[in-house]
Amino acid sequence: MKKMHPKNLFYLSSLALALVGTPAFAATNGPGTESSNISAGTAQAGYEADTTNNASANTVGEFSIDAGKLTLDSVPNMHFAKEDKSNPTISDVSKGITLKLADGKITPNAIESSKDFDGNANLDLSVSDFRGDDQNGWKVYATVSDFKKDASHNLTGTTLKMTAKQAAKTDAGVAVDAPTEVSIPATGDAGIVVNAASGKGTLDNHFNFDNTTSLTIEKQAAQAGLYQAKITWSLANVPTAK
Repeated sequence: MKKMHPKNLFYLSSLALALVGTPAFAATNGPGTESSNISAGTAQAGYEADTTNNASANTVGEFSIDAGKLTLDSVPNMHFAKEDKSNPTISDVSKGITLKLADGKITPNAIESSKDFDGNANLDLSVSDFRGDDQNGWKVYATVSDFKKDASHNLTGTTLKMTAKQAAKTDAGVAVDAPTEVSIPATGDAGIVVNAASGKGTLDNHFNFDNTTSLTIEKQAAQAGLYQAKITWSLANVPTAK
């Protein structure tokens, strides 16, 4: 018998090993694996549907969600008066008095130092958070200036007290921390009006104020007339514990 050339013998041996070591292109009925699948789409190389088993394959469905923003959407004007909605008198102020929140209707831009362009008359404070429920929480702070009649006449020692109550019209917003009364002196110091811990206060959140909101005026001499102060509302993106 004629001997096979060593080079040819090596070639055939290598080919046999390659064929034995190559896995099937796809499993018989599927679905596929990382090493054996039908992603190439080769005709007649896929999964067989026979009289016993159906052929099956898995694919992936996908979409992405883009994050929205954390925004301060509305802030309230505040008009204070006595319990009966009347204005305080010089005598009242000389003894010291606490006024109640009457409504959100103010005299627009009557005092230069407290000109306002953002406030609403509905006593509505709203914050929307569409960043996702895995983001930092947020806080709303407020400061109040002295109440002034004009550039040379102002009241000292005033303190604003308020409780922001989450309104029922909140659109599926996750409730924030329970409302607490905050006391804000007219010194520029900020008070926390609303606190939303991480995972809370998401989506559209509205808060309102009632006559539990008050303005205390220490006893002092005063002049008759209209007094206004600037209330500054600030929304902070701050991490807080769940």
